[in-house]
Amino acid sequence: MTSRATIGEVVINTVPMATNQGFINVVCDERVVFNEFLAFWIQNNKDVLVARSHGVTFKEITKPNFKLVPILLPPLPEQRAIARVLRNVQATREARQREASLLDELFRSLLEELMTGRVSAVGVGEP
Repeated sequence: MTSRATIGEVVINTVPMATNQGFINVVCDERVVFNEFLAFWIQNNKDVLVARSHGVTFKEITKPNFKLVPILLPPLPEQRAIARVLRNVQATREARQREASLLDELFRSLLEELMTGRVSAVGVGEP
């Protein structure tokens, strides 16, 4: 999780890596917390994290302050179910955003082609 300037951006890492002091790395005890649930919790509670941060030039939440943030954890099966639902909604939202982007691109392309006369619309959409 990013802990400086932009606080609370979160990813789940799946390969060994190093981070710098601008990150708080959380290794979840899988007997207690499901990592994906925690990632969604962080996304939903950025305002809590920012409220516990300090700094003049840019805000930072320190590791000791982060450790003091209370996180209500439902039982693991519920954490997994919540994460599954949110993952599915997020995937659907991302797919729709890609579709909307492609439609925008198609519209701009057709607009250019039709307005310059490179393509004719005569007879298109007529019975």
